Amino acid sequence: MVRRRVLSASADTAGVPEAASSTRTVLTGIVRVDRTSLDSPAQQIHQCIARAIQDGRLVPGTRLPTVRALAAEVEVAVNTVAKAFRRLGEAGLVITRGRAGTVVAPLDTAGTRAERAARAYATTVAELGYDAQAASRLLAAVYDEAAASVGSD
Repeated sequence: MVRRRVLSASADTAGVPEAASSTRTVLTGIVRVDRTSLDSPAQQIHQCIARAIQDGRLVPGTRLPTVRALAAEVEVAVNTVAKAFRRLGEAGLVITRGRAGTVVAPLDTAGTRAERAARAYATTVAELGYDAQAASRLLAAVYDEAAASVGSD
C-alpha cells in the first residue's frame, strides 16, 4: 500500500479571525510549475500562491508547507521554493517565522501598499530638498524601468 503525503497548511490562530483558525488548505492544485513557461519556476510558484492569497483560497494565518515539502511536491529544488517564499515575504503576502514556518500575512491591499510607498518616497525627496515637480519628474524617469523589471526574473 502506498501512502500519499498531502501538503496542507493549517491556520496559525494568532491574530486570525475565528473562522480562519479552523481552515485547512491543500496546496496541491494551487501550485503548478509549467516547465515550458518562460517564467522561472520560482516566479510561477510566487504567482500561484499570490493569486491564491488574493482570491481568498489562502486566508490570513494559513500555514504554508515547508520549502522542502513544497519542493518535493512540485519537483523543484528547495532553493527555488525558498526564492519564491522570499519574494512573497518581500511583497508582504506571507510572514516567515524561521523554524516556526511561513504563514499568509494579514491582507494588505495594493492601494494601501502603494500609498505607503508613495508617502515614504515623498518624505525622502522632501528631506532631500526636492519640490513636488522635481520629485514627479524623478519618479517618471525611473518608473518605466522599474515596471519593466517587475516579473522579469
